[in-house]
Amino acid sequence: QHSMIVSQAGAVFSWGFGGYGALGHGNKYNYESPTLVESLLGQLVQSTAAGSYSSFAVTVGGAVLSWGWGQGGQLGHGSTDI
Repeated sequence: QHSMIVSQAGAVFSWGFGGYGALGHGNKYNYESPTLVESLLGQLVQSTAAGSYSSFAVTVGGAVLSWGWGQGGQLGHGSTDI
């Protein structure tokens, strides 16, 4: 229900369904076109994955970042908060 891309410079852009914060823009709005995920600025991201209502990014340094729907624990934060 949403998509993400990583630029050659390691910036992440997302668009589509924004419910549950899945896009990473700090809100629950839908976006029709690729929009910079500003919360990840400063992180050099090498890859992303989009779940149904959650998103994941892996940095060049190997850190795994996640956001969105976490009720089933799929974000890996040890929390089921949304």
